Amino acid sequence: MKIIMLISIYIMLSAQSAFAGVGIPVTILGSHSHEEAYGGLKWHIGGKSSTPELVIGYRKTNTDYNFNHSGGGGLPLPLTEEDNLFSPVNVDGHDFSLTIDLTGFSIKEVRAKYFEGHGANKRASQEEASLGWNFEQGGFLGLGIKMQHLNIGVDYFMSQPKGESLDAYWMIDSVDKATMKFDNYSVSCPENFVEIGDINGFGCFSTILIENTMR
Repeated sequence: MKIIMLISIYIMLSAQSAFAGVGIPVTILGSHSHEEAYGGLKWHIGGKSSTPELVIGYRKTNTDYNFNHSGGGGLPLPLTEEDNLFSPVNVDGHDFSLTIDLTGFSIKEVRAKYFEGHGANKRASQEEASLGWNFEQGGFLGLGIKMQHLNIGVDYFMSQPKGESLDAYWMIDSVDKATMKFDNYSVSCPENFVEIGDINGFGCFSTILIENTMR
């Protein structure tokens, strides 16, 4: 009997929102962690060789998002990257990679990165800080920017002469934009309202109305 009452409340509030054009605001806070292996081709800007280097890596991306929705009936799934109901999606994570010289088929470089920025749309980008070891030039520190399938950066080699200490590069890779999935989320309703349902069909319902209905 209680389930039937709740369903009736849900239908009634949804209809009220449709006719009035005003919904009950719902805030959804969520997070998602994504791990992937990737590959890429890397070119050095101003380099002597036009042959790219092969990069093989592992990347873990943590995504935090904030979604504002009004009215009952759940989220308008599936969400798209153009959805303007999302606040900026915060992204951070780490990346480990090997660079392979294709002319000699040998490991040229190992690199570790930390990155943070925004994700989940076509303009998404993350800033990167890295350190590593090049088997020809020694240790280095690097800065870069990561976009969808594109990475641009510059490395500073600490043991090289001043005029040879900087190396700029660009890379195309298989890393897509950050993903939005509702693996771990919480729903926040206004005061005197309570959440009912799950991510595919939820709503914020008046506690006063529910109490009166249950009597």
